[in-house]
Amino acid sequence: MMSTRNTECTRAPSPLVGAILAGGFSRRMGQNKAAMRLVDGCPMIEWVARALERVTPTIVVIGSSSEERCFRPHVQMLSDLRPGLGPLAGIEALLVSNLADAYLVAGCDQPLLSPFLLEVLAHAAGHAYYAEVCVIHCGNSWQPLPSVWRPDALRYVRKALDAGEYRLQRVIADLRPHEIAISPEMFATAISMNCPDDLIAAGLLEC
Repeated sequence: MMSTRNTECTRAPSPLVGAILAGGFSRRMGQNKAAMRLVDGCPMIEWVARALERVTPTIVVIGSSSEERCFRPHVQMLSDLRPGLGPLAGIEALLVSNLADAYLVAGCDQPLLSPFLLEVLAHAAGHAYYAEVCVIHCGNSWQPLPSVWRPDALRYVRKALDAGEYRLQRVIADLRPHEIAISPEMFATAISMNCPDDLIAAGLLEC
């Protein structure tokens, strides 16, 4: 099994690594979101991993629970450097890992993610090399996840966390992200599942 430590990596970083933010126990779900079993019997985090694998062969999970560690024993785990502070702390742990030149990040609660959407995002971000963060938008709306992050964003993430700003969307907005326009149909696949009713409505969980 690969190491789960967050120490600086000495090997050469990969061009792009996929990353899943696994937030642990969810009050609205009544259990760990990542480990929630969907209609095919697989945990929700597995659905997200499958989509990311269409874009990059290397995937890491940012989380700490045993359930998240067991979904794929060979997948590298990173632990938050500041536990309990939400997804932004997970981004911090990812950016200090030195695993890649860029990170394609998704939430464990986005099982409907379109692999094509992720391919479009990764391709466009590859050309927007000057941007610390790249996000998707449709009309007047944009999503914080999925998004592509570069290590240069670390200083802004640390500054926000040090100042007590933990809202991912606010920090991304302050970074003036590169926005990638996509169709309403693709944008809809980035929806986050926050409660069992969301999963039932999407046909991912039986009543």
